[in-house]
Amino acid sequence: MPYRNETELLGEFNSARDAFLANEESLRQTNAYLEIYRERDRQLENAFAQVHAFQILEHAEPMELDHEEEVPYLPMNEDQFSQAKQSMNAGQKEIFTLVTQSIQNQMSGAEERLRIFFTGGAGVGKTFLLKLLRDQINRCYAKDAVKVCSLTGVAARLINGATIHSTLKLPVQKDGRITGAPVFKQPEHLQPATHLWRLFTLCELTENMRQQGDHTFIDILNALRVGELTTQHFSILMGKLLQDTSDEFAIDKALRVYPTNQQVNDHNSAVLNLYRNNGARIYKIKAQDQLVHATRNADNVDIATIIPADINETGGLPSELEIFVGAKVMLRSNIDVSKGLVNGAIGYINEIVWPQFRRTQMYATDVPSVRIDFARDGVHLIHPKAIQFPAKNVNSVKLREVSNLNNVLPTGDCART
Repeated sequence: MPYRNETELLGEFNSARDAFLANEESLRQTNAYLEIYRERDRQLENAFAQVHAFQILEHAEPMELDHEEEVPYLPMNEDQFSQAKQSMNAGQKEIFTLVTQSIQNQMSGAEERLRIFFTGGAGVGKTFLLKLLRDQINRCYAKDAVKVCSLTGVAARLINGATIHSTLKLPVQKDGRITGAPVFKQPEHLQPATHLWRLFTLCELTENMRQQGDHTFIDILNALRVGELTTQHFSILMGKLLQDTSDEFAIDKALRVYPTNQQVNDHNSAVLNLYRNNGARIYKIKAQDQLVHATRNADNVDIATIIPADINETGGLPSELEIFVGAKVMLRSNIDVSKGLVNGAIGYINEIVWPQFRRTQMYATDVPSVRIDFARDGVHLIHPKAIQFPAKNVNSVKLREVSNLNNVLPTGDCART
């Protein structure tokens, strides 16, 4: 702020208090004028939001497919490739040889194609083998011949690939739970389906490479994978139960997993109260809801009775969200797999950017952007986005910490920002 001579500001008055009291009425009138402009500003924002909501209805677009960049992949150099091959165990070598032999047969004119499905428990080296096979196949064909994809953004990030629905351009229903009906016979208008899984060769990796030497832990992981934990397994796990919730296991540090949404909400509320009591400035962000109706005669409708309270019916978007600088947050949908912005990515808010270059929240309707530090995946600015979901009559994922960030795109006739 530019330097001002205080005596010039005081003018003919002896103190700042006297100067303020003398100009109090003028300041009050000026504030009244400013309040009029603020009210007009709010009205304009609401009007623009309403226009945008109606445009979505009048200019309906086809279902939008998710487009995401594949995670950049750098092939191994000769030393890395040679070292990786030497690190394989017997099961991995068998699959590696099987794939290489199949490619060689194909290049020699054989018509048979290898379809292989390899699986195994946690720590058996599936990701390691997949990356090695990718390099080997590309080397055999002397070109980039492999497309790697996975079911989730987190898994795609780990294998340097993309999600299946993005790779195959499959639309994903995000506006509610997936519904269906039982089928008891082959529909007449559809051709009989082929059991494609019968065409695959199954190879199972069994040697654990991650917990070598710890056979007890390996047994527990394998039993947990197939849902066959025994009483002895439970006894071992309960013996590892920690009662100390200090230091790295403090309520505001360790990520906790609960089986129900209510337990998640209770824990998140406790964390928020802890930060609030420690002086953190916590902002409450309220969803800005617009009812879009074909007749546009929705002025007298109580929108609270239209929008479901269950976030599973609103595309995962809560009606209110509390955030603060330093909050640990989790993305609830894929934004950019190539940058690590995937469903389940956890980071810390290091800046809250308010609209119109404001320094803080001026109106209850303000929805800010947030800058989040995702550690090794970098710092990214996440912008708010208006989305739609179907309106229905109203009659912590269970893994989240402090607060959630959402970026989903359902379609329907209610817009929420």
